Amino acid sequence: AAELGDCFAQHRVAISYFLGKGVEKDKEKFWRHLVVSAKGGSVLSRACLGAREYDKGNHFLAYKHWRISIAAGCDESLRFIECEFDEGRVTKDEYGAARRDYQKARDEM
Repeated sequence: AAELGDCFAQHRVAISYFLGKGVEKDKEKFWRHLVVSAKGGSVLSRACLGAREYDKGNHFLAYKHWRISIAAGCDESLRFIECEFDEGRVTKDEYGAARRDYQKARDEM
């Protein structure tokens, strides 16, 4: 299924490379499959990419990844944004917009 572009299958393949389940651990392949999964629509993969960018110091790019996944209803990304707000790196308006996007996504589910 991953070969056919199923983003959730891509996410599972990525996790397999991360954990070394059925394949040898390979961080490069993990990230490559995670990117494909996120581009295909996996909000959890998108949240993971945001965390990676945050760890690399790319806070603006992390914020963009999290906002995309928040608009699809991702709880984890909303928590990341909330932490950024608490630390003063996200404005009240940005945090409010993220919460509204999250609520809209949840209402549509």
